[in-house]
Amino acid sequence: MEEERIRQLHQESFIWDFFPEGEMPLMKPRIQRVLEECLEAELSSPALLEAIDYARIQELEENPTFREQMADWWRQSGVNCVCVTVEGLEASPGDTGRLMRDIARWHRRIQASGYMALVTGARSAEEVWRQGQVGIVFCMQDPVQLLQDLSILDALHGLGVRIIQITYNQRNFIGDGCTERTQTGLSHFGIEFVHRMNALGIVIDLSHCGYQTTLDAIEVSERPVAVTHSFCRALRDHPRGKSDAQLRLLAERDGYMGILAVPFFLADEPYPSISLVLDHIDHAVGIMGLKRVGIGTDWSGFSPDAPDWLREAIARSMSRMGFRPGHGTDTAVRPGGAYFLEMKHYTDWLAITRGLANRGYGEEAIRDVLGRNWLNFLQRTGLE
Repeated sequence: MEEERIRQLHQESFIWDFFPEGEMPLMKPRIQRVLEECLEAELSSPALLEAIDYARIQELEENPTFREQMADWWRQSGVNCVCVTVEGLEASPGDTGRLMRDIARWHRRIQASGYMALVTGARSAEEVWRQGQVGIVFCMQDPVQLLQDLSILDALHGLGVRIIQITYNQRNFIGDGCTERTQTGLSHFGIEFVHRMNALGIVIDLSHCGYQTTLDAIEVSERPVAVTHSFCRALRDHPRGKSDAQLRLLAERDGYMGILAVPFFLADEPYPSISLVLDHIDHAVGIMGLKRVGIGTDWSGFSPDAPDWLREAIARSMSRMGFRPGHGTDTAVRPGGAYFLEMKHYTDWLAITRGLANRGYGEEAIRDVLGRNWLNFLQRTGLE
């Protein structure tokens, strides 16, 4: 496929992604000043991220040039709809305050942007796309704040949350995360939690869940479930990956698998080729079929204008506060970040589309993987 057609296809397609941060902050003076002050005060990672959010929102509300720059940033990426995390880091059991503040900030950010809109199902995702806006889907990555109170799920659904990853890397009341020492699967409460999510119409996400918890949830759920951002353990033996047996069961239950694009999960070197992401897409398609596989980059890069010293300071801050994105010695936050040779910034998202074309995927198959499979998955789960 010629490069011009690849670019056209990329811009024409509905593109879905799992991008927890939602946006990288362009380094306006206000945002950089806030970051510098937070780093100097050695604030915790959650406090630092909250400060960034407020600075970004103020910039969106007060600076039309910034709003247009951010809208252009999305246009360059080509991504039309994105799943964002609404809980922040280091969530404390029973502490719903930070969760609610984060949801409130996101609603305020969407309103201030002029280029975003909240998405709650396949129909609204397509409508937002055709209007030229960026769809935002609210996701939680660890409902530890809820303890064992199922009623909070109803409130979260009312506020727009449509995806909940039922465990992060560690154990909670629902089940075991992927890095727990033992893997015992869903608890009795976990089964109730899954059923309540089914009743409300909230997608069950198993990306960070432990081995048995993943299998249990696929079997217990009355609706198809998703792995929004993971990879194939057959190609990279790491607890965050999913085995062929899990992928087969996921396919049997009409689920969905999104392949991530985080270098340190797929390779030992910090700057590998994007071909690794394509290898995992190929493998998942070979097991689950073309119609059930997509992309969830779980991007962890920085905006193009972030200075190197700031990247390194943020990485040191997050490491000092104990944040680790996965398991073992290979997952510490790397100074300066890590990226693929062909995809240094989020605006380089075209590299994935180009890679699919170069692998021989036809135009309709590329549209499927980029986002159409996700829309069809939402419809299968009843989120129309």
